[in-house]
Amino acid sequence: MHRFFAQSLEDEQAILSPEDAAHIRRVLRMLPGEILEVGDGAGNVYRAKLLETSGAGAVCRLYERLPLNPEPRCKVTLY
Repeated sequence: MHRFFAQSLEDEQAILSPEDAAHIRRVLRMLPGEILEVGDGAGNVYRAKLLETSGAGAVCRLYERLPLNPEPRCKVTLY
């Protein structure tokens, strides 16, 4: 599942940057109706449906808040 960070969240909609919209459209070739994950930069992650992409950005409808994954139980130390 692809995850992006929203520029703004309002009224259960997320607006993604023009760069993310271009990546969604040209590289991932996602179409409206496909599901992705959207982070708000404050630690919240939502499952969202892609509504549209344009040169100004992408619009997604948020429909489910996902639980945050806690820290892993084991600790790893690299030298």
